[in-house]
Amino acid sequence: MGGAFSNGCYTDVASVKAGPERAALSHAPDPHRYIGGHPLAGRERSGPLAARADLFRDRNWVLTPSRLTTDDAFDRALELVALCEAVPVVMRSQDHDAAVAVTSHVPHLMAGLMAARLCEGPADVPSLAGQGLRDATPPRTGARRACPARRRARP
Repeated sequence: MGGAFSNGCYTDVASVKAGPERAALSHAPDPHRYIGGHPLAGRERSGPLAARADLFRDRNWVLTPSRLTTDDAFDRALELVALCEAVPVVMRSQDHDAAVAVTSHVPHLMAGLMAARLCEGPADVPSLAGQGLRDATPPRTGARRACPARRRARP
């Protein structure tokens, strides 16, 4: 690749890094310019209407350079993170995936399973939900949409 892209880099913002990295290293026209990225700026709302100018400010943004990533591409990725006022965190893609699985993906899965279990029980079970259940099934998990009866019980 030449032209304007010759000094650039490309990245992704997926919540897993090992798969996109393997794909980029195997299929990308210039794998030396790829660097995995994961801005950790999740909110309960999503989509274009939930966008905010300060969404990334002071939030961690993981960068996962591969064995082929050039210093120049890495510097461009750091510039992007700085422009967004985020905090760069550099780690291996496998380490990122292991950490995010435990801190984000598994809790999200468990919240969905808990909500599904509520839907299978007697109709009045959601009305007995306490703070512990509300804390374990925040709206961003999608658990609220899983069971209309639980939605009515949520304060």
